[in-house]
Amino acid sequence: MKLGALGAVTLAFVLLGSACGDGNGSAVTPTSNPDVTPLSFTGRIAFVSDRDGNNEIYTVNADGTALTNITDDPGHDAAPSWSPDGSRIAFVSDRGGDNEIYIADADGSDMTKITDAPGNDTDPAWSPDGSRIAFMSDRGGDNEIFVAGVDGSAPTNVTNNPANDGQPSWSPDGLRIAFASDRGGNHDIHVMDADGSAVTRLTTNPAADNQPTWSPERRGTGIKGRPDPLRRYGRGRDD
Repeated sequence: MKLGALGAVTLAFVLLGSACGDGNGSAVTPTSNPDVTPLSFTGRIAFVSDRDGNNEIYTVNADGTALTNITDDPGHDAAPSWSPDGSRIAFVSDRGGDNEIYIADADGSDMTKITDAPGNDTDPAWSPDGSRIAFMSDRGGDNEIFVAGVDGSAPTNVTNNPANDGQPSWSPDGLRIAFASDRGGNHDIHVMDADGSAVTRLTTNPAADNQPTWSPERRGTGIKGRPDPLRRYGRGRDD
């Protein structure tokens, strides 16, 4: 099943700056004030682009330099997820026929396919200690959240519910997973222990709540809404 429905993803870098007055209506710049340090940007950003005709994963420095295609394959690659130490990237690819989870070094080398089941495996999310990957799979007929070792070992269905569950997000301590589910008849945010126990529904709004993201301060999650949060990567909009 192809990922063509994803389309192009555009990454925009917006650098926000402000001019400081010197009290006389003149702007103070780094050259006129030796105490002002110019902004600096570090790290790399991974994103998806179809600039070469199909979806590929690229990385780029945070200042826009050193753009690199790290997948470079005729298949469609998407959903990059950095390992906690920044050395590897998990992603989704249909290069083998259906959507599976792959892991590669940050430069695209040492690529490994870690899932190999009928159906679509998507939404990879690294555990904070880098030892496990949570992902969504429809291998059993509906969308479920699985957790496996980073080598693909011991994949375990931790939701195991007739509803559609997806978009896993680990808590900073690795003990819990937030996720989106329509098990209550509507797309809402739930939290469970990492083994699938102690499921708690957090939202009960008629709107679609999805894409939960844990804050690094361990104080809660951020929630975003969209019309169809659990649509599989392999499904087109008209399916």
